[in-house]
Amino acid sequence: MFSIDELKQIQLCRQHLTDKADKHTVCHDLNGIQAQFTVNVEHSLKIRCNERIEKDNYGNSLVKNWTIRNTVHVFNQEDLPIFKYQDEGNPYLSHNWNLKNFFIDWIRNECRMSPDRLEHIARFIVDKVSNGVTTREDLKQECYSAGITEIEVGSIFNQWGGLLRPLCERGFLYYKVQEKKEFMICPPYTPMEQDEALIEQARRYLTHFAPATVKDISYYFGWTQTYTKEL
Repeated sequence: MFSIDELKQIQLCRQHLTDKADKHTVCHDLNGIQAQFTVNVEHSLKIRCNERIEKDNYGNSLVKNWTIRNTVHVFNQEDLPIFKYQDEGNPYLSHNWNLKNFFIDWIRNECRMSPDRLEHIARFIVDKVSNGVTTREDLKQECYSAGITEIEVGSIFNQWGGLLRPLCERGFLYYKVQEKKEFMICPPYTPMEQDEALIEQARRYLTHFAPATVKDISYYFGWTQTYTKEL
């Protein structure tokens, strides 16, 4: 039986606070790093990594996207299949904008936009990013220039992610790892099935954050306790 102090030491080690590792190992083991404020990602890596973390290039081979608890995390590009798994509301590379999804429903209702109109704008944005228009502000200006209305632009680029969020969640785009909001074309990947992906996420959590109760796990992932027990 471990003492409380021994358990704390184990957790500090497994979370790479006393056992330093490279940034890819850290991001893998911790299910990515919460990235609401990008400066916190840099700090989290600096205190865990055995390599020099440079402000200008630490994000190389990392991506930023919505993952655990529906919040933005930075994680390894190779883990895209695990964190951007096959989702009924956001199927991989789908332009079906008539599916049940909170953010898509909100945009459609706010602007009275048809699924066809959403598809047109979504394809337009992805095309612009493909051709080097990558910042949020430049994309907004391109939308205005293309005759997309001010009301539509307001919804597409709203503070909760707008249309850019499902484009990221469906594997079209991802955020560049930096403070400035800039988008990149997502590399192709084969998404995992949802349960398989969530089991892998749970395995990493139990290995590097545990011991944990069912309640702890459910809070961390935003799952119901019933679903946690099933997994």
